This record gives sequence, structure tokens and C-alpha cells, in this order.
Amino acid sequence: LASAWPPQLPGNRLRVAYVSIELRDRPVGKDMVQAFRAHDAAKAAVVCYSLSESPKPGASADSLEWHRRMREACTGGYHDIAPLAFHEAALLINQGEPHVLVNLDGWTSAPLINEIMILS
Repeated sequence: LASAWPPQLPGNRLRVAYVSIELRDRPVGKDMVQAFRAHDAAKAAVVCYSLSESPKPGASADSLEWHRRMREACTGGYHDIAPLAFHEAALLINQGEPHVLVNLDGWTSAPLINEIMILS
């Protein structure tokens, strides 16, 4: 029997999800825009889950432009999960059915990320 897992996107693309507090106007976030763009869009959809509010109220024009580029690079969607409780964030990620889930922050003391990753 054929397995229904993993669920496929059109064209059999993988869903690669990234979770980070750094998906914002910071060095890691700026580098990741380039990394996300390097994914072959025909083979992978990049889904981003940000643990920090971005852009922040009153952000500069440069910051707003960077945020536009980040959203554009996340071809499978960009989700601000900063205001969610860790179990709500994990549920949202699980509902997205990622094939691969990457913690860009590593095992850190960043708020919520360890709990979110455990539940996802």
C-alpha cells in the first residue's frame, strides 16, 4: 500500500520549515534571506516561523524593505508566532505538516523555542 505520509505539495515539493527568533533585521536574518532564496522553488517550499515581532512598530524604511524580502523568500509562508503560547505555536507548525523542521537558534535559552521544537 502507498503511504499518505509525507503529505505532498503540488509537484511533490518538500515543505522545509525554519523557526528562529532571528528572522528579523539582524545579521542571521539577513543571511537567511539568501539561504532561503537558494532553495530550488520547484523542489522545496520554505516556511518561516518567527519568534520575534517583525517589523517592529516605527521600523525604518530599510528595515521594512528587509522584512518584505524575508517574506518573499519564505515561499511557503511567513508566520509571526511571537505572540503565541508555545503550545499554540507548536500546533500551528504541526498543522503546516513540514517534512523538515529546522531550529536556526540551536538549543538555546531563547524564549519558547525549546518547548516548541519538542512539541513539533
